[in-house]
Amino acid sequence: MRLTKGQIKRHKLIYGFFKLLLTKPFSKRYNFTFEKSGLPDAPYIILPNHNTELDPLFIAFCFPHTYFVASEHLFNKGFLSKLLTHFFSPIPRMKSRADVTTVLDIRRRLNQGCNICIFPEGDRSLDGRTARPHPSTGALIKSCKVPFVTYMLEGSFLTHPRWSLGIRRGKMTGRVVNIHYPEQFAGMTPEEINDVIYKDTYDDAYKTQNKQMIQYKGKNLAEGLESALYLCPNCGRPEHLRSEKNHIFCECGMSAKYNEYGYFESDDIGIKNFTEWYDWQRAELYKMAEDAYSRFFVSDNGVCVYKIDTQRRHVKLPQNSIKMNRQQIILSDENGEKIVIDNSSVSGLSIYSRNCLLLLSKQDYYEIKPYGDKSRGFNARKYLHLYEFSKKENTNEFLK
Repeated sequence: MRLTKGQIKRHKLIYGFFKLLLTKPFSKRYNFTFEKSGLPDAPYIILPNHNTELDPLFIAFCFPHTYFVASEHLFNKGFLSKLLTHFFSPIPRMKSRADVTTVLDIRRRLNQGCNICIFPEGDRSLDGRTARPHPSTGALIKSCKVPFVTYMLEGSFLTHPRWSLGIRRGKMTGRVVNIHYPEQFAGMTPEEINDVIYKDTYDDAYKTQNKQMIQYKGKNLAEGLESALYLCPNCGRPEHLRSEKNHIFCECGMSAKYNEYGYFESDDIGIKNFTEWYDWQRAELYKMAEDAYSRFFVSDNGVCVYKIDTQRRHVKLPQNSIKMNRQQIILSDENGEKIVIDNSSVSGLSIYSRNCLLLLSKQDYYEIKPYGDKSRGFNARKYLHLYEFSKKENTNEFLK
């Protein structure tokens, strides 16, 4: 949608007002500092790494008026969504699938002289490391023919890990990494542009923390870990972890403390940090799926299942449980009615917010999220990892 001059003027005024109002208190609350750097003339595209829900706010502190590309779920919050659209007009993007409307909106606003911020990973970091840019990012950047600014937000993962139920106060910094002009990347392929973006924005939270050893203080530091960690390093069993205050436990007796530096203290396990545990459990799940073939599965009861139509409306379905193996996903209700989805037909599976699952199968778009008191025990990562395994397996079968 093309904006009028009046709308852009209103958005700039509101943006400036909130920037003036919020920069100092939020910077103090999160111990956030940023470097002031020379920037190109508008329009340009800002490409930062992405760890927290508040990253757009921190980017706004560092740049003049900018429009943000945001997940479509921001537009499903009733009156709040209407306010955000009226005052800031973010550009919606559907997760797990390409959205031509998003690309057109980006180009229109650039043509009107407006800056755009895109988080190239398309999602917040799941494990403390920057993911590669979405495959379509390089092609979009090349076609827009405006400068792009790569930006690094450091310390944000340990300030507010995606699995956590609260924030911690440590240290966050923001800085421009590079400014790339069209004449510099005109001869590059989209994949080469993605390589440049990835190199500029890559951060490994624990490699950085190993050098700096900054305290990230807060309450109940471990609570929420079971929404990201699903396999116990002591007994090897899935789905038996729980967290309380600063500790994570397993039914086998394993106990580990999550300290203010973001590391585990335990006599029961040799794993030292979240990223190390995350990599280990994914590798172990792959082995289980390989060894047990279709007998291995992961499951949850007490979930809400929605089908999302082309107008982005959420229609609640009666199904309230999910089960997945390396071959298929089954959504069931209490009467045994099932939706069976073959993994080979799934073209996209991702996680949004803290712990909600998005699934695209052919033209069907589903959202699966925990219900009420089940939210602490639900773990969307195991479905993502099993999907990644089955996708690799299907690719290997195709190549044989």
